[in-house]
Amino acid sequence: MNKKNIVPIVFTFDNNFFVPAIVTFYSMLKNSDENTFYVIFIMTDLEKFKHDNKEDILKLEKHFNTKCQINFINMEGFGKDFAIKDPRFNFTVYYRLFIHKYITEYDKVIFSDVDIVILKDLYPVFSTDINEYYLGATKQTKVNILPEEDY
Repeated sequence: MNKKNIVPIVFTFDNNFFVPAIVTFYSMLKNSDENTFYVIFIMTDLEKFKHDNKEDILKLEKHFNTKCQINFINMEGFGKDFAIKDPRFNFTVYYRLFIHKYITEYDKVIFSDVDIVILKDLYPVFSTDINEYYLGATKQTKVNILPEEDY
């Protein structure tokens, strides 16, 4: 077997975004290159996360076992001491600000929302040289219907 290109990728969500998350994971893994291996980190409050949802995610990992490893990071109790609590946002939106505290084994990771469909392998994005920058980002765009040859 060839050496795999490792792409660490982080997602933050709760039970409310479980279905979109499964769609995102499936599209990412289904459209991945055979030489890419995703190390997926899911930051969530495992005390509140439904057991069946976690089991379904682990079934996806088993199905794509040569393409990914899924790691849950328990965020139970996160934010309880925050001075500012905005009722418009669930604490999961703040998890992304602390990725560097919870995932220290990688110098660079991809963070993604879970309400997207991934149509191409992410290794070319991950391997982009951003050494001169603190972070790399993409612009959020409107949904476009593209002919298949364009993606």
